[in-house]
Amino acid sequence: MAKADNNVLLNKLSGSIGKQVTIKQRGGKTIVSKAQQPREKAATGKQLEAQDKFTEATAYAKGVLADPDMAAVYRSVAQPGQNAYNIAIRDAYNPPVIENIEKAGNDIIVRATDDFRVYRVTVAVYDAEGVMQEEGNALMGRNGKDWMYTAGTEAHPGYRVMAVAEDLPGNRTNREIVLA
Repeated sequence: MAKADNNVLLNKLSGSIGKQVTIKQRGGKTIVSKAQQPREKAATGKQLEAQDKFTEATAYAKGVLADPDMAAVYRSVAQPGQNAYNIAIRDAYNPPVIENIEKAGNDIIVRATDDFRVYRVTVAVYDAEGVMQEEGNALMGRNGKDWMYTAGTEAHPGYRVMAVAEDLPGNRTNREIVLA
């Protein structure tokens, strides 16, 4: 792959030349690469899974672009050479991460991060026998990473706390701890 800056011949040019070379414009730069050849083998299971995930991600990104407010939010974090569509696809691919769950009195603090934004964190408390005692939404803290849930019942040792973090595309991550 070659990149060309300020080339009079390639400026604003894009497309394929025969089946040999493809020219693209990305972020104000001209990129020249070998033309992609059609696949001769049948796709494997993992490749089909990746294609399905990409189809879902592009559908989400198209939905983001259709909503001017969402497109503006995604565009606001784009770096040079990126756009709202690229950022939305990346967000759809990457689920949130629950880094930590800790108990402080009746408060349960969940540290959840995402490459774009965590949309919601829910917390459920189970007793030692596995019976759900309560469940609810946590509130995002000022730092944008810590989410706090205030339990209505006192959690005892052996109780389990299950946290679920969700991002805007709907990716979910679960994490559970057992209280000591």
